[in-house]
Amino acid sequence: MNSPRLLSVLMVDDSPFVRARLRGLLEESDSRCVLMEAACVADVAKVLRNVQPDVVVLDLSLPDGNGFDLLPRIKRVAPKCVVILLTNHEGPSIREHAMKLGADHVFRKAIEFELVPVVMQRVAARLRSGPVSTSRPQTQ
Repeated sequence: MNSPRLLSVLMVDDSPFVRARLRGLLEESDSRCVLMEAACVADVAKVLRNVQPDVVVLDLSLPDGNGFDLLPRIKRVAPKCVVILLTNHEGPSIREHAMKLGADHVFRKAIEFELVPVVMQRVAARLRSGPVSTSRPQTQ
């Protein structure tokens, strides 16, 4: 019997606290994944040379660039990758711009961070059994 394929996840955030928080949420949700981390644009470029992740959790603000610059590159290297952009900034213009560049989801860190594992579980289910919606989870 084959083991299910592990979800490959690249977490891109310059804050070790945010990366640790996401790692903790994934452990709590029992998400089976290979978790890679990057703290800057240069680190992402190194990872993308070797891996096409299934999911990228991408911070908008990075010390050597921003998520908007990385989105097209990520989608070019890994077109089927689900990109979740995290931001502390509000406004429909940020969300619209991110979606135009290829983001699948845009979540505000302060109030939607916990939605990230929900999306990852949907992506993992899709990989196991075929297409499953990766549409934005509904908040209650």
